[in-house]
Amino acid sequence: MKKTLVALATLATVSAYAQTVAITGGVNFGVFRSETSAQTFGSLKGDRTYLSFDVTEDIGGGTNVISRGQMRFNSSNGATWGSNTANSTELGKGATLMEQAMIGISDKNLGTIRFGRFTNDLGTYDYSTFEDSPIGTNASGAIYGRLSGQIQYTSPTVAGFTVSALTADAQANAWMASASNGLLTGINYSTYSATGFNNFGAAIIKYENGPWLAQIASIGGLVGDKNTRIGIRYTAGNGAKYYFSSFKQGGNIGQVLTTMGTTALYSMPVARNSTYSFGLQEHTSTELGLAYPVSGQITLRGAYVTNNNDLEVGKSDGTTKASKVAVGLDYALSKRSTIILQGSKVSNSSYAASLASIYSVSGTAGTGGSAYFVGLQSTF
Repeated sequence: MKKTLVALATLATVSAYAQTVAITGGVNFGVFRSETSAQTFGSLKGDRTYLSFDVTEDIGGGTNVISRGQMRFNSSNGATWGSNTANSTELGKGATLMEQAMIGISDKNLGTIRFGRFTNDLGTYDYSTFEDSPIGTNASGAIYGRLSGQIQYTSPTVAGFTVSALTADAQANAWMASASNGLLTGINYSTYSATGFNNFGAAIIKYENGPWLAQIASIGGLVGDKNTRIGIRYTAGNGAKYYFSSFKQGGNIGQVLTTMGTTALYSMPVARNSTYSFGLQEHTSTELGLAYPVSGQITLRGAYVTNNNDLEVGKSDGTTKASKVAVGLDYALSKRSTIILQGSKVSNSSYAASLASIYSVSGTAGTGGSAYFVGLQSTF
């Protein structure tokens, strides 16, 4: 249940405006076994255990000043989730105390503009049955869904359509990796400096009307990648949700990863203080999914994603072509508390060795084999 505090803010002109502060959060805890048989306890993903403060101040004329601050935690030990700030030993820029820090202005006639680090219109994504769970397939889940130094404009809704434009500064995103997306979508590159990075840009069109929700996005990524993402969700009368998404990476892309000292961005099974280059071949990932409510308490989930060709640059023999299937069950104990069971399997286990030397093997990227999560989540 959302807890809302309402206060009155008095300006220097002695004009009074209503200000609403919405406090929301969630705690997720369970056991997670990765495709590499590593077992951990705690949150399924960083954004599953969080505390958010959303502020809206009505300044009159249909205009609001908005802001957000969000903290994320490790439910296993209470530590802040992520420590990759520019001043930390883990080089690169991200978040320690506040994973999201946003301020903006929203006008009913002109639209909304936001500044800072926040979940953008690419990340507010409901086109995959598992959202961006590391267990799920998520062929186009939340890629570039939250960056530092962002500016986003979203138009008012007209006949169900909204248009967004998003940009972000490459210098604010020296740390840009997404192991959960890297295997099947093509974004899993990083250096320890912004050298070689581009400023980010995306144009997004969204349609929401009745049972239909759809989005098409053109993405110019940080590492020179040019991507197109299409997502569609249809909600049937019985509450079942059908999902389709397609992610096309245009052209081959790659980036040099340099490990420094005793700190490495990935768990690389290789010596440190060395430089490795790698890339993903031009490809299209296609995902199909279903969320089916069996009863008021039980929802079954299933999804499948496949790629149209090999992922490794220069390969054409099928040895690096992968697919993934995921299944899940949600058992609602109440409106806000749910038991979660999820499992997945990545095909082409012969690719595991190659992936282990290229991608993070913390369990968020499939490396051939099975993974599962069993846990409990409660939100407020």
